[in-house]
Amino acid sequence: CQVSTALYRTALLGGLDIAERNAAVRPVGYCPMGQEAAVSDQGLDLRISNQTDAKLFLATRVYADNDDTFLEIMMIGEGLDTRYALESSVNELPLIEEPVYVRDREGRYATYTDERVPVGDALPGYEVSVARVTLDANGEETSRESISQHVYEAAAPMIYVGVTERE
Repeated sequence: CQVSTALYRTALLGGLDIAERNAAVRPVGYCPMGQEAAVSDQGLDLRISNQTDAKLFLATRVYADNDDTFLEIMMIGEGLDTRYALESSVNELPLIEEPVYVRDREGRYATYTDERVPVGDALPGYEVSVARVTLDANGEETSRESISQHVYEAAAPMIYVGVTERE
C-alpha cells in the first residue's frame, strides 16, 4: 500500500486522472490523511488514467538513509505550465465510549466468564476531504478540484470476556 500510495500521489501531483482508488480502513502514518491508496489481492486496485497526449515515464528508486528506507517516484514527461498541490481537510469525529464485549471462545485473552481483558482502545473517527489545488508559476492558487471524501469510522474499545465458568 505504501508503493501504491506513492504512485497515487505522484499521479495526482502530475495532473493525471484517477480511474479507481480505495482508501484504507484506518488512517496511515506514511502520508497525509485521506491521500493513501490501498491495494490488495481481494479486489482493491489503483488505476491511473493518462488523459494527456504526452508520453509519460516513471522512474523509481528505493534508498536507505540511516535507519530509514525511502521510495522515490518521479513522473517524467512534457513540462506543465501549472503545478499542483494536495490538501487534506480533516474533521475529527467523537470517540465511542461504550465498549464492545467479545466472547473469547478460543481463550486467547480471557478464559473465565468473570474475566474482562481490554484488547483495544477507542479510536476516533475522521471525515476527510482531499482537494487538488492548481498553482500558477508564482505559486498562487488558480483553481481547486475535489479529489475524494472519506470517513474513517470511530472504533469502540474492545473487551474480551471468557466463556468458561470458574469452579
